[in-house]
Order: sequence, then C-alpha cells, then structure tokens
Amino acid sequence: MSRTVRIAVLCLAISLVVIVFGLLGLYGYRRYIYPYGPTHRCTRLMWFMLTDYASAHEGRFPRGELTPEASLSLLYREGVLDAATLAGRAKSVEVAKRILESGELLGPDTCDWHYVEGLTWDDNWQLAILWDKSSLGHTGHRLHGGHEIVRLYGVTEIVPADKWDAFLAEQAKLHAARSVFAKEGRPLLTAKIEMPDGTVIDHPGQSVDLSYESRAQNGSMTGSSSSGTHSYLSRLCWYYPHIENGTTDYRLSFSGLRSEPVTVKWRNAVPEKDTLLFRMR
Repeated sequence: MSRTVRIAVLCLAISLVVIVFGLLGLYGYRRYIYPYGPTHRCTRLMWFMLTDYASAHEGRFPRGELTPEASLSLLYREGVLDAATLAGRAKSVEVAKRILESGELLGPDTCDWHYVEGLTWDDNWQLAILWDKSSLGHTGHRLHGGHEIVRLYGVTEIVPADKWDAFLAEQAKLHAARSVFAKEGRPLLTAKIEMPDGTVIDHPGQSVDLSYESRAQNGSMTGSSSSGTHSYLSRLCWYYPHIENGTTDYRLSFSGLRSEPVTVKWRNAVPEKDTLLFRMR
C-alpha cells in the first residue's frame, strides 16, 4: 500500500471517528435536554379542559377520587382529554392508555401532573391549579428544578428553581385565605327573572346578554358585557366577584326585553346579597 493510500485511509478513519463521536455527543446532549424525549403535553390545553369541566359542573373542578391524579383523570371520562396528555411529560403513554381504556383512573405513579384538587371558580385566580412534577418544559426539555405552572385565570409561567419555595409559600397563604364560597363551590350570586306578566323563572332557556358596570370606592369605573346560552349565563349564577370593594350595576336582555338595573354592593369581594331579581320590561 502506497504512502498516499495509507494517509487517505488514516484521514478517512479519523473522519469516521470524529463523525461517530459527534453523533454520540449530539445524541447524549439531546437526551440530556429531553430526558423523556420531545413532547407536546400542553399545560395551557389542560387549563382549557379543566375550565370546560368546571363550566359543566357548577364551577367545580374535578374532585372526589382517591388521589388528585385520579380526579384529574375524570377529564378522560368526560371525553375531553386523551391518555397521552394526562400521562404528562415523564410517564408512559402506553401505560396510561391501558389504564384509562380499562375504565380505571391514573395515580401518582402514572400521571406526571401535580393537580391541585378542590378548587372552584370562587377561588382567588392567582392560585395555581396545575404544574409538572418532573421539572420539564412545554416541549419536554429540562427546567433544571423549575416548573411550568398555570393559574386559575389561565396564565402559564415558568417558576425557576430559586423562586420555587417562595411560590409555594405564596400558594399556601392563598389557600389559607380561601372563602367559604370557594371551599363549598357555592356561587357568589344567583339570579331569577321576573317576566312582564309577573311570572318568575330561574333561567331564560335561551341566549342572553348581560352587561355590568362597577364603581370602586376610589371612584374608578369598569364595565363589561357577555352573552351566550352556556355556563353561568344559562344558569344565571356567578362564581367570582366583579369588584372587591364598591358597587356593580347589572342589566339583563333577551328576546327584545331589558331589565331594570340591579345594584349590588361588594365588600372584600363578597356581595351584600346573594340573590338578584331581574325585572324585565
């Protein structure tokens, strides 16, 4: 073998070694960044499905099973979430699917979500309802001790490891301050409707429009309107305060009828009365 051929073979061998070690390094780096592989188990999607569940269950999020993970699995029985999403970012999809398809519910060893069971729409919306157990981000990448959380009002955020203890302390204070309404899942306000002929009904049975305007004690004003046939509008009940301290004027409209304004006073986010009567004209 000539010297030129030997040099060529040596260069090729070195190149192959470099490529192999480069690929192994890339594989190792990828495995380090994504210890369970890239995923898309979306915290935000979990929040959407939880709020849909609460909307259909009088403002109460899933509860009542042996573990929080089992209660969270009720979303599968409702047909709104699949096994892969409920398994989370670090648990076996195949195992979760087998359990759920058999009619059983997931547990701490088969669900990678930390679910805060027992919350309701009456709760402080700064409370977090869900976060990952394994310190993995949106695509399954390492968060190095941090966690992606979602609060009741739907905002997701990553709490880094050096702020995690402060976050847990904040949550403990919010849980300690929960109201009776929140713990029992009772609506803050319910309403009935007096029709022009004097008949009183507790729900319109059709699409309605609700407008309200709030005035805080400092004189600032806020207003909003909503419409629909679902959720609190069809049952005419409200699970969260429209203002902490001040007054709110409500007006209801449907089928060409419009109510007189109804005023509610609020103190510490609790209404002075819990039942409204909309007189339609």
